[in-house]
Amino acid sequence: MSILLHPRAGFALLIALIASPAPACLGHDPLPRNANPWGPDEPVAEEPISTDQEPTAGATQTGPAPLESRRSVFGDVLHLGEEPPEARSIAAIQLLYKGCSGAPRDLDRDLESTLALAEQLRERLHGGTPFAELARLHSASNTAPTGGVFGTFAPGFLIPDFDRFLFSAGMDQFSEPLVSPTGVHVLKRVERWAGARVICVVDREAAGREKMATLMARLDAGENFGELASELSEDPVTAPRAGALAVFERGRGDRLLKAAAFEAAVGEIVGPIDTPRGLYLVQRVEPDLIPAELHDNPWIDLRCILLTHDTVTPPIQAFPRSYGESQALALELIRRIGEGESMADLAREFDNDHGGAQRAGRVGWIHRQQPGLSNDWKPLWLEAPGELKGPIGLPIGHLIFRRER
Repeated sequence: MSILLHPRAGFALLIALIASPAPACLGHDPLPRNANPWGPDEPVAEEPISTDQEPTAGATQTGPAPLESRRSVFGDVLHLGEEPPEARSIAAIQLLYKGCSGAPRDLDRDLESTLALAEQLRERLHGGTPFAELARLHSASNTAPTGGVFGTFAPGFLIPDFDRFLFSAGMDQFSEPLVSPTGVHVLKRVERWAGARVICVVDREAAGREKMATLMARLDAGENFGELASELSEDPVTAPRAGALAVFERGRGDRLLKAAAFEAAVGEIVGPIDTPRGLYLVQRVEPDLIPAELHDNPWIDLRCILLTHDTVTPPIQAFPRSYGESQALALELIRRIGEGESMADLAREFDNDHGGAQRAGRVGWIHRQQPGLSNDWKPLWLEAPGELKGPIGLPIGHLIFRRER
């Protein structure tokens, strides 16, 4: 399990139940599940699922979407609000101490000394030293080379101490030193979004660099970035829209143009950045200056029907039918949905996931960076809403799913 992640918040339970070889559409869990090296394995409180009322999936809400803890195969944290929940981005510095999980045997620094080092780093941060610089120098995490940025998360997906900090902190606020069995941690809430415009020169050799130098001189002289992009950028996609590239969401391991956008101040121009497609200048801009269709959309709203059979074991809910009968029913439900029946109504009747019938099969909002999410689920973000997928045969039964929004 990754360093900040709550061990039971993501899709890992479902994926862990998939036998080898894994179905091509689900694959394997890219996050190891044999350890939680950044924090204690605190369980999520499991709330009873009401059977006498409809779920609150479509309810109008104020503030963050409801965070619901359930024994679902899709994880213990489901966000079922009408709109996606608030998400925030985080960076971290991890300092190991003698005897903590993952510490080298020859490490002599004890907990007291490590806490003192964390306080020294906090003093330097408050004095203006960039967080990324200190993360690269001091953090034991594998996020150190990218300045400690861990990614973007909704409530409930980080271990409790980190979750509480992230969703109470102001922008650019630092945490007090947080102690866990795997170290002492200093956290920072970081900006989630960055808009970017670009100018491209395809030639990466001497002639291209000379052309890029001329462009940079014109920008230094005060010429408008967007106008120069429209006139001289060699990127056929972004040039017609005044260099508008995207509004990026902060992620773990951001590189090249995306990393440059986050490292720059709004209005700042950085580069040239050497990429496989050419040399690029990047100007960071406010997100509202980029067309809405270019904004990163990290959320999908998912509905599923899980049909289990009689050989599964707890915590999965068994149903008295064979694997073959489960498959036949899945195909029948796909036919009925294709003929116009409501998937939600069929889920209320047939879904065997814990609480699935009460939720009308709704799994809710899933973030592209959600912990435990297999890369084989990522094509769902490219699917048009409403396209039914499945059935997928699993050791626990058969799965039908559809992107709703």
